[in-house]
Amino acid sequence: MKPGLFKHLLAALGMAALLLSTPMVCAEEAAEYDLKALFLYNIALFTEWPDGTLNGSLPVCVLGNAPFGAALPALEKKSVGVRQLVVTRQPDRADLKKCRVLFISASEQGTLTELLATLQGSPVLTVMESAGSAQQGAMVNLSLDGKKLIFEVNLAAVQQAGLSISSKALRLAKKVY
Repeated sequence: MKPGLFKHLLAALGMAALLLSTPMVCAEEAAEYDLKALFLYNIALFTEWPDGTLNGSLPVCVLGNAPFGAALPALEKKSVGVRQLVVTRQPDRADLKKCRVLFISASEQGTLTELLATLQGSPVLTVMESAGSAQQGAMVNLSLDGKKLIFEVNLAAVQQAGLSISSKALRLAKKVY
């Protein structure tokens, strides 16, 4: 056997084991969550938090069943200004106020009222993916229109949390409440 061939064979076997142990996600779903991860980064770029609420990092939390796959680890390589994004999946509900961007998956729709009450007045940008959630108090709601990601913003909820979203981002929203 050639000297480097054994190393390549081991690497291939390791990759095969990883693929076999990883739940499969359809390509369309993966592409949707790649777009949503990119949106989380972009909305953070266009959001301002009150002074003193960002201390060296920008915590992004994901609550519920959302198949982001490799898109979330890729977010941790990004920064907003001088603040590095730090991603937490399934944060303890007692720690939600430590998040600065909170993605709430559709699987958590039944607890939305309770979640929003817990976060009332906290500088946490809430982003959902459930129809009608912006009208219920979530700050941003994402949805797909064909293959295009669209979003709505509840500006009153954003302002109540002491946050500000750039008018450049608001102009791109399908609807602002």
